[in-house]
Amino acid sequence: MEQLPKVKIMYSEFLDEVFTIFSTSDNFQESTSFKKVSFPKILTKDQLLEKQKVFKSEWLKYESKIFRVMCELTTLTFNRNVIDVYIVRATPRTFARPIIICGLISHEEFVRILTHETVHLLLESLGDSKQKLDKILTKMFPDESRVTRIHIVVYSILACIYEVIFPDIDKMVLEKKSAKNHRTKEYTRSIEIAESYGYKKIIDDLKIAML
Repeated sequence: MEQLPKVKIMYSEFLDEVFTIFSTSDNFQESTSFKKVSFPKILTKDQLLEKQKVFKSEWLKYESKIFRVMCELTTLTFNRNVIDVYIVRATPRTFARPIIICGLISHEEFVRILTHETVHLLLESLGDSKQKLDKILTKMFPDESRVTRIHIVVYSILACIYEVIFPDIDKMVLEKKSAKNHRTKEYTRSIEIAESYGYKKIIDDLKIAML
């Protein structure tokens, strides 16, 4: 069996300062990428380090299960052995390269967000074949944006993972709620399409088309 990656949840004082100052500045400018977020409180460094421990503990409960299901479902393998994740006190959104997540969220939300971001990393392992996937998705969903098309795949994979790992919890409700917080409707649109088409059918049809 292919070796599964390990997540390394870390604190970087430099990244923390940059993101926290940027996110809480009175001069913060909204854009298509960033939405102004009000932070009810800002954690101290010690509080953030405590949250880091909680996040590590919670993620380790599911790490191998999530990655195993993810890889078996897609027949893809990660092109890295370690996935770096940084926790900061404030950020207007989650970042994927490197993965940067706000420490104010709950440990359950952390697992959901990190699962989402690692699906993106798994799809990157396609390498040059990613162009083929883009062409297939464009043919399947010609009227949708590139962001919507790729997230149709991401949400389909997530839904199938959640069904196996969290059978008693409708995690897609949380994904839908999160999607509505984006500045565009592309994320919500992608969930609607994936749900209508059929999460598992999306994945199965793509695997056949990619042969």
